[in-house]
Amino acid sequence: MKLEKALSYKRSCEQILLLNELDSPSFPKTLKPIEREIVDNLVGVSVTRINKNDFQLKLLTDSFFDLAPIEKFLELDRSEFIIQNVGEITILGSNPGPGIQICYPQGSSGTLGAYVQDENRTIFALSNNHVLSNYFNGDLGDIIVHPGTVNTGHNIFATVSKLHPVSLDKKDFNKVDCGIAKLVEQEGAFNLIKGRCTISGKIEADFDKDVFKCGSRTNYTTGSITSLYATVKVNYGGSLFKRKKGVFKDQIEITNSEKGKMFSDIGDSGALLVDSQTNKATGLIFAGSRKGLSFANHIGDVFDALSVELL
Repeated sequence: MKLEKALSYKRSCEQILLLNELDSPSFPKTLKPIEREIVDNLVGVSVTRINKNDFQLKLLTDSFFDLAPIEKFLELDRSEFIIQNVGEITILGSNPGPGIQICYPQGSSGTLGAYVQDENRTIFALSNNHVLSNYFNGDLGDIIVHPGTVNTGHNIFATVSKLHPVSLDKKDFNKVDCGIAKLVEQEGAFNLIKGRCTISGKIEADFDKDVFKCGSRTNYTTGSITSLYATVKVNYGGSLFKRKKGVFKDQIEITNSEKGKMFSDIGDSGALLVDSQTNKATGLIFAGSRKGLSFANHIGDVFDALSVELL
């Protein structure tokens, strides 16, 4: 189907992701059993490209479904949608250059994505909000260390300067999970990814583009962009019945080039997503599923939210 039609269906399905848990009083009690099952197990909705002008709706679930009732539920022909069981989508938080490990003392750890600068040419470390704020429990001015307290020894690396808010009440869509920390040492910062290349500039993500990232957990991995319009419900932790979840709209979806391997894993949150052809920044990794999909904020949205540009 055409992109416009696929995006229209995606917008309808996005409302499901904003619904509260089944046990919540605000959950609609009039839904049929199959509708309740779909709502409870849907963790994302995306649009994927079949060829240049033909697109499909993609439903991301944490369990398998019988396709027949879903086809009726969506009022779509079977050829117009696909279902991918990806498991639960979680943040990838918890080894000087992009790809090293950074850590909130005695708390969250993740990856330094890149060095960025503001209009005053002050240099900052770019990563996710949940990495720099210890899962939203920290404050501006808190210190960030590397390689992190989970390893032997650490250095005070930066202080938290700006954290773009993330809504966890499932009443609003999020576009980015990002923040910056001012470097203690303002000299000697380079966007050289572990000797592979220097990142300069940004480029908009596009379908089927080859990309790579360098994270503190899985290091250098390559992949391909499978969607630009993924809307996903991300688990930020907490107890089984009081999990903190945020819904993110129009995210980049990535799969690993090597079948059966993870593009990113726990500890890779904050890694820069890089276009393989141009070596330009295209996204910021923040979440992934245990069955291989990774998700990134569009880099333009990240830079706009923080009022910075690549160093």
